[in-house]
This record gives sequence, structure tokens and C-alpha cells, in this order.
Amino acid sequence: MNNKFYILICIVLFQVSFVKAQWGELDSRTEYRNDAGLSGSEGAKSGFYQTLAPVNFPAGAQGWWHLLDVRHSNLSNNYAMQFSGNFYDQILYFRKTNGNPGQQWSQVLTANSDGKLINSNINITTAAGQSFFTGHQTGTTYSYPLGIFHAVTDNDNGTLNFLYDGITAGLTKFYVRADGEGYFSGNVGIGIENPKEKLAVKGIIHSQEVLVDMKGWSDDVFQKDYNLVPLANVKTYINQNHHLPGVPSEKEIIEKGLQLGEMNKILMKKVEELTLYLIEKDIQVDKEKHRNDAQQEQIDLLTTQLTQLKKSGKRL
Repeated sequence: MNNKFYILICIVLFQVSFVKAQWGELDSRTEYRNDAGLSGSEGAKSGFYQTLAPVNFPAGAQGWWHLLDVRHSNLSNNYAMQFSGNFYDQILYFRKTNGNPGQQWSQVLTANSDGKLINSNINITTAAGQSFFTGHQTGTTYSYPLGIFHAVTDNDNGTLNFLYDGITAGLTKFYVRADGEGYFSGNVGIGIENPKEKLAVKGIIHSQEVLVDMKGWSDDVFQKDYNLVPLANVKTYINQNHHLPGVPSEKEIIEKGLQLGEMNKILMKKVEELTLYLIEKDIQVDKEKHRNDAQQEQIDLLTTQLTQLKKSGKRL
């Protein structure tokens, strides 16, 4: 009797051990489960799961996915801590359901063997909105939405790049390099919103020197075929328009502003024209001087002759 009881106990223990050993599909400790949002009352329990038809997994999930589910001991609630990930990459997601089967997932920051983040951005959320910092990027072209990233390339090593929404083909709009160089692809405004020019400044600019690239200069004034307007015509134009010919009027300057390069060209042209007028006047003055000298010689000669005649008359 004792032997039979002993044998029965051994059989029962063996069956229990066998049942416990058979955990998951093909004894893999992993079971099938499609819906990560199931509650304990719906049959969800702590464990390791796999699925080919993921429901309530991270956004865009499809194909094969893993799920690690840690449940509450009270099966009537849905408070679980879960990890999930696709079979074919190194990206990991995490969430606490907090009673919501559709609770959003958060991506866990992961890095490869050299410390670079894997398909991840460091998101910084503020009251004003969201931006991101990508951490590290290699190559010479980039394609990102709004954000900042640090580039490591042969031509701009150490660059801090600022990108904005809608970028295609990796076009950087603004960067500051570690060697002090910088780049702006659009207009820059200092104290001005929505600048229309490459550099717009509201205020005083202090500089030791300004270099302006010019297309042409005013030296054509000194060409032989240059048409120098007579001063009488210039006087008439001034009386009618109240400014020099070829010089912007006060109204134009107020409305459009003063273009330094073009204005310097105009002023130089006027200086050169004034020089030609002075040269002409100098020639005229020189001619008048010679004419006056000749007339004075004639006057002196006539005076001498008259004096002599007077003396001769007295003798007679």
C-alpha cells in the first residue's frame, strides 16, 4: 500500500514538473498575443509575447513584434508596465498602461557600440513647443525636420546646424562652426522682423571699413565722347527739379533709402564732371587773361603815344 502511494505521488509530481516545464510555444517561454492593451480580466498576464498582427503597440507597428508585459496581481485592473520592439531593429519602446489600453508608447534611447544614438533624437519639450537635438550625424547632407544637430564631417567638423520644417535633400539653413565660421542661407534681421534684404539692421553699424562690390564706375566721364551738359542746362534743370541731374531726389531717398555703392558712384561722377567744368573755366580764364594782357599792352602803347603827342604839341 505504501509503495503504491509512493508511486502515485511520484507520478503526480512528474506531471506537475512536466506541465511547468512546458511554458510558451514549443517550450520557448514565449506566447502569442496580438493586443498589448488587454486587461487582466480579459486574460492578460505577465509574460513574454510575440505577434504578427500587433494591436495597441507603438504607432506604425506591423510585422513581427516582441512584448514584455508585467501585470498587477489584481486581474480586474489594467495597470501594466510593458516593453516592446520590432524583431528586426534595435529600437525599444516602453509604457505604463495606467488603465488605458491605447496608452502612448515612449521610445527608449539606445546607442550602438560606439555610443551613437540609434534612430533617436533628444526631444526637449517646452511651453512654447517642441524641438530636438540629434546628438551626432556623419556625412555632408542631412534630412531632418525642425531641430538642431551636431555634424561630424570632413568639411564642417564640429558644426552646430539649425534646420527648419520642410527641409528636403538635407539643406542646412544656418550653422555655426567650431572654427568661428558661420552660414545663413536666408535674410538676417537685427532688430528687424521679416527682413527683406540679406542683412537688415535697425540702428547704428560701427565698422572700421566697409567693402562694397561694384559693377562699373564713373570714369566714362573722362572719355572724349562723353557729353558734358553745359552749365546753363544744368542751371535750368536745377531750377525745375531742385536737385542735380542723375542724383536721386529727396522723395526717392526717403521712399527707397540710400544705396551707398550707387550713391558713391553718382557722387564721383559729379566730382569728375565738376572737375571738367573747372578745367573748361580755367581754360576760359586763361584765354581772358591773355586777351586782357594784350589789350593792356595796347592801352599802354596808346597811352605812351598819346603822352608823346602831347609833349610834341607843346613844343609846337
